[in-house]
Amino acid sequence: MHIRTSIAGRAPARSRLARLRLLAATLTVALLPVACGGGGDDPAPVATPSEPAALAGITAAHNQLRSTVGAPPLVWSSALAATAQAWADAGTDTQAPLGLLDHNPARSTGYPYAVGENLAASTSPLTGQAAVALWAAEASGYDYASNTCSAASGCSQYTQVVWATSREFGCGVSYRPALAYAYTVVCNYGPAGNTGGRPY
Repeated sequence: MHIRTSIAGRAPARSRLARLRLLAATLTVALLPVACGGGGDDPAPVATPSEPAALAGITAAHNQLRSTVGAPPLVWSSALAATAQAWADAGTDTQAPLGLLDHNPARSTGYPYAVGENLAASTSPLTGQAAVALWAAEASGYDYASNTCSAASGCSQYTQVVWATSREFGCGVSYRPALAYAYTVVCNYGPAGNTGGRPY
């Protein structure tokens, strides 16, 4: 099972337990070919410069999704990746529900802008491409005309990925066997999305 969660800017407040309830039912049967390397003749993802091998293809996955809405491509930030990796390595899990990595409340420290954050967590190994696919799945819960998210599925992870004024991002990955969702991908975005207005 995979879980996705996001926090950025002034995203609508929702309790962590409510978010988990909304997201806990997200099964990734459709993502199995991506997570398992697919089939057929698809080449293995290649890491972009500075992108860690464990997250190979995550930049391309972000930018492919952004291209569908006309948002400019993101560039990899080693600084944001270091912040994300340090948080993933810390494995902080003090907020309910336990078993899921918390969001980093200090992620914007040292940056000239607010930093957005998406998390994807799983009980099994999680690739960067699978994390982006989980966030992309929220597109169906976003209504551009009213600029609202479906209460049933949420959409703040999707809108963060496609937020047009976010210019750079970096991600980290961790395996924390003490957590119920032991595999986590953390991505930080600068400047943060979900700060008011439409994402694109």
